[in-house]
Amino acid sequence: MAIPWLAALQMVPWGQVIEHAPKVLAKAQELLRRRQAATDPAPGDGAIEPWSPAAGADPAQLRERLDRLQTRVEQQAQLVEQQSQMLAELAEQSANLIAAIDAQRRQLRRTRFALVTLAMLLLIVALAGRG
Repeated sequence: MAIPWLAALQMVPWGQVIEHAPKVLAKAQELLRRRQAATDPAPGDGAIEPWSPAAGADPAQLRERLDRLQTRVEQQAQLVEQQSQMLAELAEQSANLIAAIDAQRRQLRRTRFALVTLAMLLLIVALAGRG
């Protein structure tokens, strides 16, 4: 039997979640900035360092292998960049969602208070009308 959503949401320590949401967002943004700084080439770094093949190795094969490895590293860097951006977006969305849920929770608390106050007033009026 599944736990009802309302019960599951009530079990979440929203105070702690709200408290830590800005930290998560800041860390995700920091990760994105560091990742961008690491992948941005420095001026003059466009050239590949010269290399000398090991004894007996075919320079063409080594060059081909180097090109394949370089392409693979670039693909991995792009993937990490995309994942970092996605993480930052998810953290921001989570922070927004948590803020919206907290606002709804506060509104519900005010509505409950208003309903209890109204019920008490109606009870007082009903009792006063009898007497």
